[in-house]
Amino acid sequence: MWIASLGAMSFCHFGCMYGSLACDTGSSEQGAWSVAPLQHAHVGENIALSFILRQQFQQNRIDVLGIADYAVANILEERIEVGPDINSAFLFTHRLAGVKPGQVVAVEVAAHQTRGSKDYMKIRGTWRRSVSAAEEPDELVARDSIKLRIYQSKIDYRFAKPQVDLDWSTARLVITKSDEKVSTVFMDRPARPGFTMNGPDQNGYYRIQYFPLADQVNKTGTTRAALKVLDVNGLEQSHEIEFDTP
Repeated sequence: MWIASLGAMSFCHFGCMYGSLACDTGSSEQGAWSVAPLQHAHVGENIALSFILRQQFQQNRIDVLGIADYAVANILEERIEVGPDINSAFLFTHRLAGVKPGQVVAVEVAAHQTRGSKDYMKIRGTWRRSVSAAEEPDELVARDSIKLRIYQSKIDYRFAKPQVDLDWSTARLVITKSDEKVSTVFMDRPARPGFTMNGPDQNGYYRIQYFPLADQVNKTGTTRAALKVLDVNGLEQSHEIEFDTP
């Protein structure tokens, strides 16, 4: 028992344990998760967060059993609380609604060990702090934070008017993600939002514009799209497009 207690003290008093927060929307060479301190996130994107405990100079995560009972994420004044999964990771999801391009959103996650009753309880959808003089507050074990810079992807494509007129009633914009999920977008109508077409201009060019939804684009890198439209002879014209989704 004395040895176990000494080991626990080493975590708390020598500062060799720390929290590591990762998000699935940043660029990374090691897989889906990115620990970059500043990452790009799309307007309306559903982000995933992973928080784990590590020990200095060690690559493997720490087993949180007996160390941390729950973790709290604070995003846009919202509190999200989860327990650890079987792999000792605290996993969160959150949709970035109500944000604007250029906005920087701070995300902080902190792991806690319960002392007596938990500090906060969710009652009828509202988090309420439990205060008791007989109990110590829950212990803060470790925390980490990142920032998300919000952006809005955009398709802005110009092409020369072909010799044969186009039938724009047949036009569609096909957006393909890296997982081969396809979204088909038609021209903008009052009851059906879509892409806009202008032209031909004085130089003989058409211009296509569209602001994709977060679920229509890749989380990082670029996303592929194709403009497909029939000409008046019934032959399909196709234009390949690639746009940034950092």
